[in-house]
Amino acid sequence: MTFDQQYKIAQWMKKKPEAKLSEKRLGKILRKSPLPSVRELTAFHIMQQQVLNGKYSDEWTNRLSETIWKGLEPDPVY
Repeated sequence: MTFDQQYKIAQWMKKKPEAKLSEKRLGKILRKSPLPSVRELTAFHIMQQQVLNGKYSDEWTNRLSETIWKGLEPDPVY
């Protein structure tokens, strides 16, 4: 899954915290959501890394951690 697709799904999850994500709904989200800007993707990446490092948590990021981010590790720090 591409990073911009993750962004689109995350924005949908943020707006609809209780909704189930079916394959049909996923296709619709990916087709109809506008492409995020580089600025939006950068902010999303920073937030993702904070979540993966345990520095940020809320309801919708917890949902991401249990679904599309399950098993992801934070980026290495060089």
